[in-house]
Amino acid sequence: MNLGGAGRAGKPLAVVVPARLYEQHQRNQKDAAEALLAISNRLYERNKDVPREVLEAEIDEAIKEVRAEMAAERESDKAAEKSA
Repeated sequence: MNLGGAGRAGKPLAVVVPARLYEQHQRNQKDAAEALLAISNRLYERNKDVPREVLEAEIDEAIKEVRAEMAAERESDKAAEKSA
């Protein structure tokens, strides 16, 4: 339910949802945060003997690769839209 008033880019600043959905969202957020923390802890333990500089370089390289893949995918999508 949109109560009127536009926020950024014409999107509403607030919405009204049933409490049940809000509570489920809160549980999902908490579960996701706990899962991320568990993964982080496992990664830390697995790599605790690897120098920080090596880990940071590998992470930076992985981020660059993913960003390049995403950019290529966006460009491919744009080209497909233009030809359609």
